Amino acid sequence: MSNDNTIVPFKPKLVEPVTHEVTEPAADADVIKMLEFYLEKARTGKITFAAIAFIDEAGAATSTWAPESYPNEQATTKAIGAVAYLNARFMNSVVNCERAADDWEGPEKA
Repeated sequence: MSNDNTIVPFKPKLVEPVTHEVTEPAADADVIKMLEFYLEKARTGKITFAAIAFIDEAGAATSTWAPESYPNEQATTKAIGAVAYLNARFMNSVVNCERAADDWEGPEKA
């Protein structure tokens, strides 16, 4: 195979910039329903630990939990297990595009 050193001109395709309309974030009814459902359980003493991971209106991801400390190692171990189990179920739902059977189904099914 021979090379004739032919120069092939490069013609870039010009693209128009895309603009996105900025809108105010809307409240998600499912998020509100889930939080209110578990808030009521916490108010009646049925929940002794909670951890939450969330994405705010700016797209920043964060997490928190309460209470910050536990009276004994057994409670701490249960809290760690609950968070690990949530992580595993969430990752499975992302990979398999389906929710686990024991996921929150809303107050109407509780």
